[in-house]
Amino acid sequence: MRKTIQLDQYNGPKAIEFLRNLITNTAFSYDVLPKSKWQSILTLAFQRVVPWMDGSIWIELLTLLGTQQLLKVMGPDVVSYSIWPFAIIHETRPEFKALLAPITRDFFSFIRNDENPNGLWAWLSEDLVTVQEQLTTFESKPPDYWWKFAYGSKKYNDWLDEPNHTTANGKESPRLDYIALDGLAEKGTPRGLGASTNDWVQIFFDASIEGLNHFIAKIKEEFEKFGIYVRTEILKTGEVFQEIWRNTKEFSIKKWTEGLGRITYLKTWNQIGELKLFWREQLV
Repeated sequence: MRKTIQLDQYNGPKAIEFLRNLITNTAFSYDVLPKSKWQSILTLAFQRVVPWMDGSIWIELLTLLGTQQLLKVMGPDVVSYSIWPFAIIHETRPEFKALLAPITRDFFSFIRNDENPNGLWAWLSEDLVTVQEQLTTFESKPPDYWWKFAYGSKKYNDWLDEPNHTTANGKESPRLDYIALDGLAEKGTPRGLGASTNDWVQIFFDASIEGLNHFIAKIKEEFEKFGIYVRTEILKTGEVFQEIWRNTKEFSIKKWTEGLGRITYLKTWNQIGELKLFWREQLV
């Protein structure tokens, strides 16, 4: 599936049809879980990932990632003003936040090491310690102590130090930097997928454990009674497919066409994984 997406073969409606087929085929191909549980689990997952399968979202994502990397060579003012489109994306597109979060943290780490721990980017990267430290710094001085916007044409550390060697000469700042950062801190960081992803993952996990225990119990029961366990499935080709476990620790895979009496495929491995037997097109 990953390779298919990389080749951009399934965009828009094709992606939806692709996932529908995936759900249906998976739901009716495994008997470890009841079919009803497979259907509900995969349908819920399908609802979460369909937007990611649209070809345009990958173009958007690459554009955002590329822009964020380019910002590393831009001036402090561009870095500051560029926070807002990224903040909007994080706020309104939780699926993007899930993908961009590690890159955003890496970007903030880069500008912090470059003497520019911009508080707005700290908020977006969820570095709330830095956010609170900067709010405390604002509150510890009179409003006119700094006469420039904190997140403007100077790196934050240079802005912070400027009053130590330069006078304001009557200039003042309305402290919109403090108001903006304080408002963001009060609002909280953008919400991610959170429970919307965890719900179907947890359901799948719980159901898988339950189904696996049932599957193992069924194998043990048949082993104790007959010394063999057989799982049978009818393929779309009309062939009968069987997986056979024996108490001798041998494992076999067998396919034949029902009604024609001909084996089309048979392989048997011994207890150490060596191929012991291979048949093709033999009479039953």
